[in-house]
Amino acid sequence: MEKLRYKSRNATAASIKQGRLLKRIFPSIWSKQFCVLVSPKSLFCFRKQKDKSPEGIIQLDDCVILPCEYATNRPNVFKICHPKRKTVYFQATSKLEQLMWIKMLRSQIEGNNAPDLDLLDLDESESGTIHFSEAEELGKDWTDLGPFENITDKSIDPAQGDTKLRSSFSPIKLQLLYYQYKDPREKGIGPLGLERLSKALGVEPDDVSMILLSWHLGISNIGKLVGEEDFMREMCKLELDTIPAIKIRLEKLKTEFINSDTFFYQIYTFSFKYASEPESQVLDIGLAAILFSSLMSDKYETSKFCKYLEKQRSYHVIRFDQWLSFYDFFHHVAADLSNYNVEQSRWPIILDEYVAWIKQ
Repeated sequence: MEKLRYKSRNATAASIKQGRLLKRIFPSIWSKQFCVLVSPKSLFCFRKQKDKSPEGIIQLDDCVILPCEYATNRPNVFKICHPKRKTVYFQATSKLEQLMWIKMLRSQIEGNNAPDLDLLDLDESESGTIHFSEAEELGKDWTDLGPFENITDKSIDPAQGDTKLRSSFSPIKLQLLYYQYKDPREKGIGPLGLERLSKALGVEPDDVSMILLSWHLGISNIGKLVGEEDFMREMCKLELDTIPAIKIRLEKLKTEFINSDTFFYQIYTFSFKYASEPESQVLDIGLAAILFSSLMSDKYETSKFCKYLEKQRSYHVIRFDQWLSFYDFFHHVAADLSNYNVEQSRWPIILDEYVAWIKQ
């Protein structure tokens, strides 16, 4: 690659992203580089951060940026491909950094009519030259993304709540979202990640919105991790890749949850196993009161019942059959208890005791 003098990065171009990468010089030799992405569409590679002249400059016109672990047997690798130039490989310091570099490089290219990745098949020869041909799918470089490679850009329906919010669905953005909330010590997004996600969404961790999101992601228990593959698959079905898009979708789901008795009951029954300990058949009474209030408060007047659960001392846990009876009680019995007959009651004792407590 031709060396070009570049006396002052800051004086001649705006830095969009910069950081340390490993660049492949030969198949088994990788060199430390300090890379600076600048506008318009140039990547400067320096041996050291303080160097004034780069070792090389990669012009990004007509380039394609792809993740590429399979060909190098190294993690966090991406490559810069061009129809007429040698492919250049870089290794980032982490998965998140790899995705950030891919996102920023692609944003520079796609802003200038770069080739549409959804219409290209990439066939890399031994010499490192990239050849483009029409195909139905991307090919081997996107195998990590499974069924998501052919998803086209879609806009959020204005009827969902915000006519100004437009979002082009992107698997790369979705992966970035996943690694933002993944627990670095675990193999997926766990309770701490969901708590941080709830904060970003502007809701409490026990809000019904988070229960709805967990249900969609297939998180059957609050302590269960959701891995990258499951997260990508389920979020891809919903075409969600940003926090604002998730907010809009959850608001729509919450409205459906309140208005549809069938969907409401489905989530209500799911929530018991979701909140209970793994393999447990009971739910702590305090947690049951909080969960019941979160689920039922927008549909029924339950404040007195939740207060009763917190004050009573006869029950420490709630069984699943009792949990279901709570829903049936508030679904069928009037708020003023006018259609409740204590002498013909077939409700569990805990509900009879609740009625007696109310009438005291």
